[in-house]
Amino acid sequence: MRAVWTLRCLLVVGLCSAGLADAADGQPRLTLLEGPAVLHLAERAVTAREGLRLAPGTLVDTTAQTTLLRIEWPDGTLLDLGPASRAMLQPPASVGGGAAFYLLQGWAKFSRSGTPHGWSSPQLQGSPAKGVLVLAVAPGQTRAFAETGAQPLLERPGGRARPVAAGELLSLNAGAQAELSRRVPADWLTQLPRAFRDTLPSRLAAVTAVLATRGGEPPADAAPAWRYEQLQPWLSAEPALRHDFPKRFAPRLAEPEFKAAVAAHLRQHPEWAPAIEPPKRPPNGEAL
Repeated sequence: MRAVWTLRCLLVVGLCSAGLADAADGQPRLTLLEGPAVLHLAERAVTAREGLRLAPGTLVDTTAQTTLLRIEWPDGTLLDLGPASRAMLQPPASVGGGAAFYLLQGWAKFSRSGTPHGWSSPQLQGSPAKGVLVLAVAPGQTRAFAETGAQPLLERPGGRARPVAAGELLSLNAGAQAELSRRVPADWLTQLPRAFRDTLPSRLAAVTAVLATRGGEPPADAAPAWRYEQLQPWLSAEPALRHDFPKRFAPRLAEPEFKAAVAAHLRQHPEWAPAIEPPKRPPNGEAL
């Protein structure tokens, strides 16, 4: 009986230690995955799997076959990504002022009940606020639906305020005026990912408990390196996002095909020029 009690105590201590570690660093975890997805941790592409801890700058890419991918922060914040979505977690501070994520493409459902977090996208950004927001981003188009709670939104660039009350939908289209709908359009409901229709409870505690019983972090299994064409949407994103990419993905320049593709598209990401064509040095060793 005493052995059983000791085992239970050790398990509780392990769970508490894991939870405290997550709370201390504030980094989110991937807690739910339905379908294939790829993560870019630093310069490495890895296969997404439940339990992985995701550092700032992690790129998350879901596929058309991904039903749902959930990321959870220790403070109770939830980020659900839908099919064919691309997001960066905790992008540079110059993009959205400390945003929890940047949605480049696809669908996101962002739920905040504890510490409010902001977010960003090419055309729109959200200030920290509680509630649930559903976001859809496509080239030249952004739609934001406030499922619960008032959402203080700002257009990018320019910073024009676009507040959205609970139940309202804001639509932005390049070259057109913003539209605010107080009734949800039928096409929005048709396009909304099925997994976004229900509110799923947090899985962070359950996932952390499983990791504790297995003795630590799950392995990050390498995925096939993305070709230039697959990584290009990020490499040609807005300058503040891609500023550090030449350093981050420098090892990929050892691949002739990747280097040639970068060189052929330098106008889309000129910050790669020094890596592609290092400045020439005269005989005395000083740069020209």
